[in-house]
Amino acid sequence: MKITVISGCLYPSSEQFYGSEHMSANLADGLGQIGHNVVLFAPPQSQRGKYKLIHVPCTYGKILYQAESIPYDEYRQLLLDSDVIFDRSPTMVTAEQLWFFEDRDWVERRVIGYSSGGWSGPRPPVRSKLHFIAVSNIHKQHGIESGLKPEQISVIPYGIDTELYSPDYASKGDSGPALYLGAPRLEKGIITILDIAECLPEQNFILAWHVFSDVHREADRKFKEELARRKLPNVRYQELSEGRKGLEEKVKLYQRAKCFLQPSAKEYKEFLGLTTLEALSCGTPVIRECWGSSPEIIQQGVHGFLCNELNDYVEAIKKVAKIDPRECRRLIERRYYKRRYATDHLKLWRTLSEPR
Repeated sequence: MKITVISGCLYPSSEQFYGSEHMSANLADGLGQIGHNVVLFAPPQSQRGKYKLIHVPCTYGKILYQAESIPYDEYRQLLLDSDVIFDRSPTMVTAEQLWFFEDRDWVERRVIGYSSGGWSGPRPPVRSKLHFIAVSNIHKQHGIESGLKPEQISVIPYGIDTELYSPDYASKGDSGPALYLGAPRLEKGIITILDIAECLPEQNFILAWHVFSDVHREADRKFKEELARRKLPNVRYQELSEGRKGLEEKVKLYQRAKCFLQPSAKEYKEFLGLTTLEALSCGTPVIRECWGSSPEIIQQGVHGFLCNELNDYVEAIKKVAKIDPRECRRLIERRYYKRRYATDHLKLWRTLSEPR
């Protein structure tokens, strides 16, 4: 099968950048690994895999329709020769162009769907004609609240590279740090972690990230100012390196952590949380907010703890060593691995492409 995946121009499809873009490469590689002919449209610095990578310019968080239009404007015949086109770009402009400029019956059979944050998508009337792939049930609900019909939405959670994110059980222990790793965003609770650290002076905390956007820089500045003001000796910030070295640092942090911690604000609802899956794959229990997608992933007391208030997080860290790291790993091996991510998409696409 000839499959085209479009990641878009916002960020490279790489471990060093946002999870949604990185999942485009994971999906393309997973499909290639099981024998399909895959093309991925993504910016330079995107990771390599079992697919042909065609570059589009990288705009680092800014929408540029000229860049987003490159797949159709410059590679129209490649699209027409595809059996499946999956538009995961922020604008979905390729899906729109195909819908308006090509044969409608052809488009309905081949442009199978799109995936976005749920607050965006192809503009009407294309939005109501194509299939939306959500990453969780709460993501699906968000799509329904945005005006989509339930039958237009399927749920396929992310799948990660379990060979890369592997456990090191020998490094686990009650003396390990509580870890936050991911985008420096205030709504994900990076300041709240300082409140938790004040309550647990004997527990070490590590917060690690790599800054690559203006939003990150502002949150990074506020966090470091607050950390300097509080003078907490049990909290350490680590700047992740770029490239392969940064990826190796990231995996080691997950492997050695006592727990992964993300105390998101109540107004913020994580649709899935790629870092949660990466941590669990490394055998690291997760302590997270009890809203958003958290209850869909974490079984209380088995894979970690779901929390509501500050004291919940404090108490969860005190007892997290009772969690079996192997149970965390087994969850990922059962539900969130890369090959399953690819095969679930294939099953859906084959169903949707059948003549109606």
